[in-house]
Amino acid sequence: MNQETSYADANVLLRASDSELMALLGLQALPLLKSPSEVLVMGRSGDLYGNPEQLGGGEFEHGTLVVMGKAFLNQWAAELQKAICSNGELYDKLRKTGSTETNVLVAVCVSGIASAIPTLAAFSGLLTVIGILLIKTGVDAFCKMLSDKNSPS
Repeated sequence: MNQETSYADANVLLRASDSELMALLGLQALPLLKSPSEVLVMGRSGDLYGNPEQLGGGEFEHGTLVVMGKAFLNQWAAELQKAICSNGELYDKLRKTGSTETNVLVAVCVSGIASAIPTLAAFSGLLTVIGILLIKTGVDAFCKMLSDKNSPS
């Protein structure tokens, strides 16, 4: 995905529901969580298909993808917490940038996380969704959520 395109879509993504964003995160994270053979098995078993009749008002919700989104956040909580919450420079930029500057906030998130976690750098769509979740949730609440996922149960 072209980063320019993903920044341009920030306003569309901001209007998505939390469930839609988690499903989208799961879709973007799928290659990081599952091997190609596991994705094939999921596809063959129908786990990756939705029921068009359930779309109602056109909302994109998908149980399996929401589970994948949550699994991604669980698996990467420590790294994301270091990149976003423990990185003074990125944290400060996110807190100082005005909330009306959505595209700037998304760009700051994408570039900051990509430089802190090089493994995720190639996944600009995934990083864009994380940026939108950060914007909608707020930096402090997002960091608390990551901290909760990262602490032993």
